Amino acid sequence: ANIITSSVYFILQIFFDNAFKLSNSSVGIVDFVVKVGILCSGIESITLFSVLYFSILVADWKKINVKKMLILFIPAIISVFFINVLRISALISIGYLYSAEFAV
Repeated sequence: ANIITSSVYFILQIFFDNAFKLSNSSVGIVDFVVKVGILCSGIESITLFSVLYFSILVADWKKINVKKMLILFIPAIISVFFINVLRISALISIGYLYSAEFAV
């Protein structure tokens, strides 16, 4: 969760001067602090994406250019990671600016 928390903190610093990283798993803005747990870290999203990605590869391996698909897997996983970081950053921003109950 440390890489997720550090990445979220980096994004929040761009938009909020008062963003802070409390620990390896906690980040916040002023008095709105969020602990990024294992369930929120994006591991499930990356796992699901990987299973579906390779299921398509196995199901249609005769029709698909396997080399291209394997090469595209790495940028795809990185994209899933960054989308998760943006999602957490957006939720923290919403919690700080509007409603903590809505964001959590």
